[in-house]
Amino acid sequence: MKDGILHVWDINREKIIQSAATDSQICSLLWLPKTSELMIGQGLPGNQMKIWKYPILIN
Repeated sequence: MKDGILHVWDINREKIIQSAATDSQICSLLWLPKTSELMIGQGLPGNQMKIWKYPILIN
């Protein structure tokens, strides 16, 4: 699926609790617990890595 949106899920309730537009396909994701951040690897069109602050989802 290529929707260009980062979704954070509550897996216990099976609901999306937060979303943010990435404007690119997400190819990889890593949680950084010490800083409460998400690092994502993006595919086309930019082929970039971005860090998103959690819980506000800004990069």
